[in-house]
Amino acid sequence: MSRSRLKRTMNEAGLPPPATYIRNLRLREAANLIERRRGSISEVAFAVGFASVSHFSRRFREHFGITDYAEQNEDR
Repeated sequence: MSRSRLKRTMNEAGLPPPATYIRNLRLREAANLIERRRGSISEVAFAVGFASVSHFSRRFREHFGITDYAEQNEDR
């Protein structure tokens, strides 16, 4: 499937663009790793495919609306 076809198909299905969709998957996996205490924030950022910790932190904060995700989810 071509890029344009994929983007059009996702748009018709009401999904975000492919890059946003993949980034959101990576952020959810990062949240899972942080919850399970599977490494430092920088290790988690690199493990899920972000090349920059600052970019990861900015996107994580935008997606979840919080900066200290581990403390917010200690009770789980």
